[in-house]
Amino acid sequence: MFSILSLVDNPAEGEIQKIMDAILPVTQVKTPIIWQYPHFTWHSAEDYDRVSLEKELKVLGDQITRFKVRVTGLGVFTGKTRILFLPILKTGELAELQQLISTSVQKLSRRPSEYYTPEKWIPHITILSSPEDQHWIPDAIQKLTNQKVDIMLEINNIAFGQYTGDEAEIIHKYTFR
Repeated sequence: MFSILSLVDNPAEGEIQKIMDAILPVTQVKTPIIWQYPHFTWHSAEDYDRVSLEKELKVLGDQITRFKVRVTGLGVFTGKTRILFLPILKTGELAELQQLISTSVQKLSRRPSEYYTPEKWIPHITILSSPEDQHWIPDAIQKLTNQKVDIMLEINNIAFGQYTGDEAEIIHKYTFR
């Protein structure tokens, strides 16, 4: 799976890492690969026209001015594979930017994920998501229940990455003005 995303940079990265570290004893077996690059996703697809996408992301990176959003609380997406996440409050500015990104990259994507359409998009930072992590979610929630999550996150980049479940890689990253 390939994604258009924004990486979490300092100081928010340190705060999010503390949350991840708090549940590391719960996971015991391994550090989830998703933790390698704390991020949130704007769009995702099976693949993209990569040459055109690189040009489009560079243009977007040059046009967009950095801004801040709030990360607060804890959430779970339900279903066959549950996902434990930190919600990002969806402001008008954030929704407009996601709409712009989605419109810009939709034509360059092959088999895009329906979860990243503007109507369905819920901005979040994933904490646990793989099928192997499912049995850890209740204990992780218990561990985080008394921890306050209220983080200001500066959105200052757009990136293109790949996540296979076993590996994660950032292919391109562009910094906002």
